[in-house]
Amino acid sequence: VGHSYLQILAVRCCGTAAAAVYNVMNQEYDSKLLHVTIPATQPVFAVLGGSLTLPCLVSLAHPPPSPSTNGRHAVLSVPRIKWSILNHGMETEILVARGDRVRVSEAYKERASLFNYAYSPADLTLRLESVRQNDTGFYRCEVQQGLEDANDVVQVKVKDTPFRCQERAVLETWMSPMSCMTCTAMWRIFMVIQLLKTCKMHFTSF
Repeated sequence: VGHSYLQILAVRCCGTAAAAVYNVMNQEYDSKLLHVTIPATQPVFAVLGGSLTLPCLVSLAHPPPSPSTNGRHAVLSVPRIKWSILNHGMETEILVARGDRVRVSEAYKERASLFNYAYSPADLTLRLESVRQNDTGFYRCEVQQGLEDANDVVQVKVKDTPFRCQERAVLETWMSPMSCMTCTAMWRIFMVIQLLKTCKMHFTSF
């Protein structure tokens, strides 16, 4: 009985020690892990011709080096930020940033920018102006620092405004074969209404 008790005690001690080691290693791993989050309700709807703002926040594995730091380690410690869009099975780069340098792809020149990056390096919010129909897709915010990387994805759907839909409907109506007949009929109805209003004003004046 005593021997069995010692075995059980040894197993419990070893289990406790193993759990403690695992917790320490797990905490150390979490402290080094990059965290990238897009705090937005999916899907995000954008209006055609308007602007789109996609928030993205990063928690770095370790603080970026100070300006006085030199060497290869300092270069690798500077996080690399990349925004891209996945549309129709193809991934297209929107912009890439590292340190104080931001390079915008040719297709997104004058439209894409990192909204608050210059003031807060942890804020990687993407701003997209003059939204187009082909801006619909899945947007990825990706950060690399040293040997670690992390990313998050958000879906964006572009839709027409009610005004644009109405404008398109009017245009299609005027371009239809019945447009001339419709125009004539509507003009006659308008003239009759105006004539009735004139007659009513004339008789009520007596």
